[in-house]
Amino acid sequence: MSPLSHTDRKRLRSLHTGKGRKKDGQFLAEGVRLLEESVRHGNLPLKAYYSESLIGERGKVLVNRLIKLGVPVQKTASRDIDRISETGSSQGLVALFKIPETNLAGCVGDLPQTIMYLDNIADPGNAGTLIRSALAFGLDRVVFSPDSVEPYNGKVVRSSAGAIFGIPPIVGPIAELYKCIDKETCTFIAADLEGESPESVIDNLELAGTVVVAIGSEGAGLSDEVKRLIDKRIRIGHEPNVESLNAAVAGSIIMRALYERKAGK
Repeated sequence: MSPLSHTDRKRLRSLHTGKGRKKDGQFLAEGVRLLEESVRHGNLPLKAYYSESLIGERGKVLVNRLIKLGVPVQKTASRDIDRISETGSSQGLVALFKIPETNLAGCVGDLPQTIMYLDNIADPGNAGTLIRSALAFGLDRVVFSPDSVEPYNGKVVRSSAGAIFGIPPIVGPIAELYKCIDKETCTFIAADLEGESPESVIDNLELAGTVVVAIGSEGAGLSDEVKRLIDKRIRIGHEPNVESLNAAVAGSIIMRALYERKAGK
C-alpha cells in the first residue's frame, strides 16, 4: 500500500472544481460501473487509485483488468480514497482521466450527422442524462453551450452513467457550430409548446443532411440566438396537470423519435 502524498491529495481534490479541471485538463471518475464503461469504450484512465478495504469483488476484477491494460494503479488507504472522492459512499475506486482536446471545427464538419446542442443547461443531472440518451439513440455529437454546466463536472460524469466516455462532449457557442455545418442541408429542431407533433416533424425530415436537436433549460428555455436558427418545432403532448417536461425527458423523447425514424420503425 502506498499512501497519497499531501501534494497528490491536494491536486486530485482540486479536480472537484471547474478551475482545477481547466488548469490541469483532467477530471476524476469514480465507481466500478463508470470505470467499466470507460474500458468498454476504450477510454482508459491515466491512473487509478483503490482501497482494498473498500473495494468489492467486482472492483477487484476491474482493477486487475486495468493493470493488464497497462494503466498505472495505486493501492492506497481508505482515508485517501475518501479524501479524493466526491461521493459520500465511495466504492473504493477513483480514476484520473484526461479531458479530450476537442473543438467544433475539428469534430463537426459538413458531413451529415445528428447533433444535440445543450443551450444553457445548468443542471448536471439533466446534462448527464442527455449525454446518456444521445449515446443510446445513436447521435454523433453532443455540444454544450459555454453557459451550460461544465461537461466534466463530477455530477455530469456520474449522471451520464459512463456514456460520456462513448460520446465525449464539445463546448462551443451556437454561432461557431453553425459555421461548421452545411447550412443548405441542415435542420434545427427543438421542443416548443407551439410546435407540431414529433411524428409530423420527424417523419418529414430530410435525413440526408445534418440534424441539430436543441435542448433549452427548463427555466429560461432556448436563447434568442438559438431560436433564430430553429426550422422545426416539436410539441410533446402530455396531461395538462403537468406544466412542462424535464429538459432531459423532452430531449430524450425527441432523440428516440429520430432513432426510430432512422431505423425505419
